[in-house]
This record gives sequence, C-alpha cells and structure tokens, in this order.
Amino acid sequence: MNPMHRELAIRTIQEDLSTFPELLAACLAILDYICAQPEQNLRHITYGALTKATKLEDINYVVQASRYLIGARVPILDLEFEFIDGDLIEQIPQEDVSEAMNKGVFYHPVTGERVENFDHMLYSYFKVSQNGLELRKN
Repeated sequence: MNPMHRELAIRTIQEDLSTFPELLAACLAILDYICAQPEQNLRHITYGALTKATKLEDINYVVQASRYLIGARVPILDLEFEFIDGDLIEQIPQEDVSEAMNKGVFYHPVTGERVENFDHMLYSYFKVSQNGLELRKN
C-alpha cells in the first residue's frame, strides 16, 4: 500500500474486520480523525484522543484498533514512547523500551542511573506515520 490511498485503507479495514463491528468502527473513526486533524495535532496522539475520536466507552477497542493501525496491513500510526520524570520529557526508542521490559531494568536517559518503577514513567503515544500523512493527501 504505497502510496496509501484512503479508499484502499477503508476497503482493507472493512475486509479484515468485517466480523468485528466495534473494532471496524473504531478503526474507521481513527482514520477519519487522522484525515480531519491539522497535521501538527498528529505528532502526539494519546489513547485519550483516540478514545474521544471513536466515541467508544470501552478502551479495549481503542487499544485493539491502534494495534491494527500500527500493523502491516494499514500502517497509519507509529507507536512512540516517552520517559517523564518531573519536568523532564525524553523520547525513548521502542527498542530501548522493549529491552527494559524484557530485562526489568531501565536507566535514566540523562543521568544514566537505574530507575526504580520505570514502568510508571514510560508512556506510549502515537504519531501519524508517513503512510498516514500520504493517506491525508489521497
């Protein structure tokens, strides 16, 4: 799907998720959200923003929809992470987060010191992918 066209994305989502109506609706709502928002609003998209966009009360559908939309079939979102420690906000590569979760150890990105309870300081969010930006044009 390169470049990505909105009609192709919609058709793919409908084909893949036709037996999951809530998930289908959530993905289409997120697609509409991406197309309707100013580009600067698409650099840091929270689960809260996606939940509001889908108008669903069950965040599980939003989580499933976001997983689908970062996947290979309709990759319009990128998963990103940040470490927040007081006023410090640092972007953390996905590989570093995966390694920290696997090993149970995370080191402060500025001081290099081991961070206890780091999982309470790492936050995920999304940004629109290059494919998502292309989709907005097509």
